[in-house]
Amino acid sequence: MAVFVAALLGLPVTMILYSVIGVAVVSIIDYAMKMRRTIGYILGMRLGHHELIRQENQELKQEVKREQQELKVASQVVDNLRFKASEPESQVIITKGYVPYSPAAHYQQCIDDALLIFDTAMRGERASREAMCPKILSQDRWEQGREWLIGAKVLEYKTKKSVVWHTTERRIARGMLTLYASKHTTSTPS
Repeated sequence: MAVFVAALLGLPVTMILYSVIGVAVVSIIDYAMKMRRTIGYILGMRLGHHELIRQENQELKQEVKREQQELKVASQVVDNLRFKASEPESQVIITKGYVPYSPAAHYQQCIDDALLIFDTAMRGERASREAMCPKILSQDRWEQGREWLIGAKVLEYKTKKSVVWHTTERRIARGMLTLYASKHTTSTPS
């Protein structure tokens, strides 16, 4: 058809052939570019899919590692409580005017304050002294609760502002604090 149109217009046949060849070359180059983009897209999707799977696997490994650490801490708490329960109690000689000192009330207050700080942090809220004092806890009670969390090894400060919670479960934290209270017999309440 192009030859017939060129003949009607009086164009030379060589010019028509060059035009046809030019159109063919341009269409081949265009097709090659589209194929290159398509192949790159397919390979990118496959590589991206493998990258996504690798990233998910890495996140799952980190989560499993964290759960194993919490399980280890929980089993230590259970073992310590079991050992504490199996210890023989010392005999106390009770005389007529003997009234034993019981630090249990003070220790319970310290545990409650520590758990309040723990619960606030686990809800994702700021559990810093500035955020909690004076409207929630007094400064002394906040500092004592924090010291109990550190002493019971529920909380660890890596730097001044970088903290690591060794457990995220309240019952494990309570068990660790209870064990700490049972070992904390030398200090006196303030």
